[in-house]
Amino acid sequence: MTETHTNAGRIVGYGLHTAGSVQYPQEDIEDLVKRATINFPGPLNLGQTEDLLEYIAREMPGKVYLKEEVHKTFSFEPKVGNLVKDQGTIGISATIINSCNPVSFDSCESVNYDRDSGFISGLRFFMVPGFDIPDYRPERMTLWDKVRDLVEDYFYGPREAKTE
Repeated sequence: MTETHTNAGRIVGYGLHTAGSVQYPQEDIEDLVKRATINFPGPLNLGQTEDLLEYIAREMPGKVYLKEEVHKTFSFEPKVGNLVKDQGTIGISATIINSCNPVSFDSCESVNYDRDSGFISGLRFFMVPGFDIPDYRPERMTLWDKVRDLVEDYFYGPREAKTE
């Protein structure tokens, strides 16, 4: 039995996504999340993530507007007599713009490494509740794919140019 509601942009019922009265199978949502998420081959610290974003800006070419969030703790232990500095969770949010096509831009945020929130394991572009893949502007989806390709190039080296 499938329960449905008309709350746009909500995951409701049993494995269905509704936007207005239109229903999408759960697989469509999973495909969208997969397309919007770029996983790194390993965790990066904040400096390494900045290096990657600089590479993306240079190679696209484009602009990356970056906001960083770093949680730190400073603890003084009187018995020991020293100050302990500890970095906790880090996170970024960024807007990436393709300079060759200024209508090709989008925002993303970091995905924290599941074993240590002081590291970043990927990027996830923001998704619009209720939108399925065909609802997104083609320039936006092209940007997601271009950023994914540049991340792969950064870690594994540029691909050979395809010859026809």
